[in-house]
Amino acid sequence: MSVASRGEELLARVIAGQSDDGTVLNDLLTAFHRGFPIDRLKVLLDGDDTNVVRAGAWILSELGRRGRPLLSHMHALLSHSNRWSRISALDSVLTCASPDDGELLAGAVGLINDADAGVRLKAVDFLARASDLLLEAAARALLSRNESADLSSALMGLLHGSEEDARVLIDNPLGIYRRVGIAAAMRRQDRTALEKAKSSQDEETRKLADHAVEFLDRREHWIKRGAARGNDERERGGGG
Repeated sequence: MSVASRGEELLARVIAGQSDDGTVLNDLLTAFHRGFPIDRLKVLLDGDDTNVVRAGAWILSELGRRGRPLLSHMHALLSHSNRWSRISALDSVLTCASPDDGELLAGAVGLINDADAGVRLKAVDFLARASDLLLEAAARALLSRNESADLSSALMGLLHGSEEDARVLIDNPLGIYRRVGIAAAMRRQDRTALEKAKSSQDEETRKLADHAVEFLDRREHWIKRGAARGNDERERGGGG
């Protein structure tokens, strides 16, 4: 069976609700990687069924930079009613957006104030991982709207503030500042600030700080693992 035929068969199965165990979605993702046209993902992203859109959003997030032709769909996903679609959209924007996509980036950053705690946590991760260029583009777009003053102010503090400024953000009485402050501490790998935040009177701040420390631990682990692998390869090369 050709890649195109296999892809169409898998799309039909997702639309029919036959993807609960994840196997069909993974097979469809593989088909896209093997050349099934990315444009066909619109069949899922434009669907009326929330679960179908969620499936398409996840595949889009897994395609990395190859998903860039679907930037307009990422805009819609950022405001989708399904929390998992919004979460997947944040991953897509992080890998696909450029500094020229200010409005898209502003939409992603805006999820730091989402009604869902899980989406807010993912938005904190987005702020921690996005490049300065992407966040500066988001800040410019937010400022041009003459709205979201608190978010614009917090974002400028993240980008241009000192280590002490990040700690001040975490202590702010407004949640949006505290969440951006956690992201700032993650970017600076400021474990002192995060450990202090773990004893905050605010429950969400405590949970975000726990998550942030775990995030830094995982990143440190993978950096060390990568360095060890590089040393092993160099030793094998030298021994040859």
